[in-house]
Amino acid sequence: MDGSSVGLEWPARGRSEATGIPRETVRRKVEKLIAIGWIRRDSRGHLFITEKPQEHFVPEFNLESLKELLYTSERVRQILDSD
Repeated sequence: MDGSSVGLEWPARGRSEATGIPRETVRRKVEKLIAIGWIRRDSRGHLFITEKPQEHFVPEFNLESLKELLYTSERVRQILDSD
């Protein structure tokens, strides 16, 4: 991995469950993000965030920010599902 991307191992099922979006929709969205250069997939199928999203967000947007966002979205989903 070069310095221009950050690794993120996040299985398709986990992406679907965390977002509440059907797996096929998540798959299409991931393909679109790959097409626009926001993420890339290596030969093993692992996803990596590129530096491109930083052009649209604050420079501090990084893997740690993404992990916090995913954790928060999972907690919100759990709270919403508990009703």
